[in-house]
Amino acid sequence: MKIIFSDYALMQLEQIYYFLQNQNVNAAIHIHNFILDEIEKLRNFPQMAAIEPELLSFSHIYRSLVVRKRYKVVYYLEKDIIHISAIFDCRQNPKKLRDVIYQ
Repeated sequence: MKIIFSDYALMQLEQIYYFLQNQNVNAAIHIHNFILDEIEKLRNFPQMAAIEPELLSFSHIYRSLVVRKRYKVVYYLEKDIIHISAIFDCRQNPKKLRDVIYQ
């Protein structure tokens, strides 16, 4: 399976890195790489994450892979492509997730 990141998801991953970098460079690198490693697991198990209930009314079936209890990797499947739409910080209001996903 091929993995494609939206520009927004890449920007969020970058923001996570730079936010953590100000506190601890090693932690920033570790979390960044850990998120990417978890996303890589989707190649073999694309349906391993739960369907995201907050996005049920959207045109795609979105799934959320929770990483370290703090981040959600929000994605949908289309044929043999995994589309990463967002990397959402779970400490935010879950209803905000609807605003960051573009249909």
